[in-house]
Amino acid sequence: MDLSGKEDVKKRNREQGRRNGPLIDKLIINKNGIRIKIYMCLKNILNKLLSKRANAMDNQNNTNTTPKLKVVAYIDLLAMSNFVRENVTDSIAVFSGYDYILQTKIRDAKKQPASSEKDPKLKILLERTAVSAFDYFLPFSDSIFLASSNPDKFIEQLGHYILSCYLYNAEAYKDKSLDPSKPFVNKMLGLDGNIYEHNVYPILFRGGLCIGDITEGRVLGRINGTNQQMPVLIGEPVVNAVKMESVVKGPRVVLSEDTFQQLGPASKQYIRKAEVDKYYEVLWPAYHFIESNGKGELYKFDELFDPAVNLWKVFNHTQFSTHYFALLGLITASTLAFAQKIGCLSEAKQFIEKKLEKNELSSKKDVLLKI
Repeated sequence: MDLSGKEDVKKRNREQGRRNGPLIDKLIINKNGIRIKIYMCLKNILNKLLSKRANAMDNQNNTNTTPKLKVVAYIDLLAMSNFVRENVTDSIAVFSGYDYILQTKIRDAKKQPASSEKDPKLKILLERTAVSAFDYFLPFSDSIFLASSNPDKFIEQLGHYILSCYLYNAEAYKDKSLDPSKPFVNKMLGLDGNIYEHNVYPILFRGGLCIGDITEGRVLGRINGTNQQMPVLIGEPVVNAVKMESVVKGPRVVLSEDTFQQLGPASKQYIRKAEVDKYYEVLWPAYHFIESNGKGELYKFDELFDPAVNLWKVFNHTQFSTHYFALLGLITASTLAFAQKIGCLSEAKQFIEKKLEKNELSSKKDVLLKI
């Protein structure tokens, strides 16, 4: 057996081990005396161990301690706890619904990105309906945390996202009187020809917005028994956004006066003062209307109002009536804000007054016609 050079190899490996750690290149000498250089299994194992150690060290310092100015939103599914208690299976469809809306917006933006659109009117519409300003979208159970470094674009896109979620199931409550004993029940024709009943719950959010410095980080969590790095947002704006969620009744998104003052003129056009002192609210139904189409858009009011008024009627004089009446006020105020923006406010008021009279709500017009 040819052992020539063996001592040199050992010496070289010892020197390499001192320089680079115990990563050994070993010469295996086969029975024919031919020396073949290969990477040992030991080297692979040690490399993996060193890699895990490096990752562990990285994970100890995975929080960026430099605060960043962002707008933070906390939104919560309205009445979700009641839906879960009523029917767990059907309530899961609410989560599927808001997930579907998000996926659709992402997919549509890839097919037709606003950045490649030359028509300025269509470009504005594509930017509004996208979610490009969502730096973070962190859902947990019936709550979602969002954050963005572009407050004005974010509020517009968040408003349209909440609008899209509402319209997703709104058709189920339109053009019909709801059964007070089971208001959310919808009948469906099965493939076998039989009629089946299932609950269709409205996807309505209530939440708060706050601008300020936040710290972004990652912490270790576990999903199905597997370790996963999870994102976290830390800072006073996060705490304040959660607190603001309960300031008002109904599916409304509120913000503080300080946050309002930091927004641009375009965003402020669809924000109004709330009834609670020093708070404002986003008129998210206003994003249903396309300004460039003119006053003809007023006829889209029915798509928003009819489902809401049917829900309010069936829950009137119950603990939930204030939430749905707040939705009615939000829809009328949003429509009037749109009309004011395009210069047809008086026509819009007359149009809405007729709708209120038709739905026996004339006595409420002073409340509902506030901008």
